[in-house]
Amino acid sequence: MKHWMLLGLVALLPMTANAGAMRCKNALISDGDSSFNVLKSCGQPQMKEDIIDERLLDAPKIGERWTYQQGANAIPQAVTIINGKVVKIEDLTR
Repeated sequence: MKHWMLLGLVALLPMTANAGAMRCKNALISDGDSSFNVLKSCGQPQMKEDIIDERLLDAPKIGERWTYQQGANAIPQAVTIINGKVVKIEDLTR
């Protein structure tokens, strides 16, 4: 019984929220890609959010988080861009 429970938990591990890559049209976007490449492949995101360093008084912008919805039934994905490069791609829960 414990063996099956452990096996079930191990099977769920790949279902974490960090996607690491996302497909746009015929291109695969992954960590390290440029923001230009993301825009060229995926177009404008549905939403852009500034990422700021809240530890500092002036709260300078250090990056952006772009949200994409690739289709009506697709899981929305967020792309974090810092210094013009993709540093994180994650699936967003509904």
